[in-house]
Amino acid sequence: GKSLIGLSTLASAQRDGMKCVVIDAEDSFDYELAEQFGIKTDKNSLMVFADSNIIDIKNFIALISKETPVEERHNVFVLFDSWGPLVTNVIIKKAEDGKETADMSLPRWKNELANILLSTKMTYFVVNHIMDAIGSFEEFAITGGKKVYYNCSSVVLGYSKAKDKDGSDITGAIITAKTHKSRECKEHNKLKYRIHHNGGLDPWFGLLELALEGGFVIKPTNGWYSRPCVED
Repeated sequence: GKSLIGLSTLASAQRDGMKCVVIDAEDSFDYELAEQFGIKTDKNSLMVFADSNIIDIKNFIALISKETPVEERHNVFVLFDSWGPLVTNVIIKKAEDGKETADMSLPRWKNELANILLSTKMTYFVVNHIMDAIGSFEEFAITGGKKVYYNCSSVVLGYSKAKDKDGSDITGAIITAKTHKSRECKEHNKLKYRIHHNGGLDPWFGLLELALEGGFVIKPTNGWYSRPCVED
């Protein structure tokens, strides 16, 4: 589900002419699936940085920001997939030394990274697993620091229970998205949309239901639709 949402957003950003970058902290970027979504994956169109080390990611973001004029940074789209597996040099060193103690500095490093994202003024789409428990979709569990929640413009919880099918073949997913925080729209609203495995976001999904709700289309009898603004 989150891979489809991330790729669909990346495809939209690329179609809008934005300079697109992927920070692949999970080392799982699927080039073949991305191309099915219509994403151009050549080096001139897309930069993919596969690393989960917070220090390396900070340096990478700083480099892109430095090379981009301030007035153009909003047109740089960064898909950050994902926030959960980030590590520090301390964690890596403890693993090398065979130590089992936790790195208590991780939240501080994640908070610092969230502040850096905000300061660059680039456009970020940060993907994260935020379920509190298996089967729970209502409680957030953003591990290791809360700055990414406070600094962002929107927090949308997206999940998929329905599959889009063509006969017996699964062709995509029906995503339910709930806005938990937004500076752009009303909070706590839900929206359903369809993502095709081949082609990405379906711009027509749900428009008939909205047209019926708004009175732009009416249903005189079962199986029949009409537009009141069109004579006869």
